[in-house]
Formats: sequence, structure tokens, C-alpha cells
Amino acid sequence: MSNNKTILVLTDFTKKAQRAAELALELALANKANLFLYHSVIELESDISNGEKMSSADELKRIRERSEKRLIELSDHLRSTLTADQKANIGVTYKQGSGGITKTILTLVEENKIWIVVMGAQVEKDLANYNLSTNVSSVLNNCGCPLLLVP
Repeated sequence: MSNNKTILVLTDFTKKAQRAAELALELALANKANLFLYHSVIELESDISNGEKMSSADELKRIRERSEKRLIELSDHLRSTLTADQKANIGVTYKQGSGGITKTILTLVEENKIWIVVMGAQVEKDLANYNLSTNVSSVLNNCGCPLLLVP
């Protein structure tokens, strides 16, 4: 896989993110580009059902394990739709990380020579009432390459 183009797919594992990943795969096929799936783990302390707080290290470990499992499932799903020839020409890799999304995106775009960023987005009734979440707005204003929002 010596493709010069890489598509960064931001995922939070929602249905919108799934559609964005599938569209990014079509874009990769049409442009002989690789896919790079990324999920950012949010490090928040949370309550468990019995009201006790789980240690942040234990909770973070559990969240990271679940994220890793879902990234593997998503990459396997995308690969399963490819023919043998397509698999030989298009790479599907993934990474999880943490931290502020804007800084992370800028770093990923620069380090991986990202051609385009693809992510799912919330759309209200029509484009005139388009509701940009904080993450979408931040990425849109700072990613340094084209951004494709998939409703």
C-alpha cells in the first residue's frame, strides 16, 4: 500500500459515524486512498450503578478496552466489504487516543499527511438550521485540510 492519500475518519461509534466511515471507504476506493480510523477516549470520572466511584485508572482502562474492541470491529467490517484486489490496495488502520479533539486532529493531520477528514454530523431539519456541535465546529475551523461532514 503505497497510497499517497489518507482519509482520517473520526468515529464515536454512532450510526452517523458508521455511515461516515462507509462513505469514507467509498471515497478511498474512488481515490486509491487509505483509511485511518480514530476514536478519542474522553477521560471523565463516572459513577457506577451502586453509587461508588470507580478509580479513574480502572474506569479509563475499561473505556479504552471497549474503544479498542469497537475500532477493531469497525475496521473488520469495512475490510469485509472489500474484494481481495481492493484489500491489497487500500489500507484500513485505526488508533485511539485522548485529549482535546482540535489539538489531536491537527497532530494527526500533520503526522499522517491526511488528505481529508470525514466525520458524522448532526443535522437539524434543514441546512439553514444546521447545528454544529462543539467538536464539528472546532474541527471545521482548525483541521488544516478538507472536512467532509456526513449527516
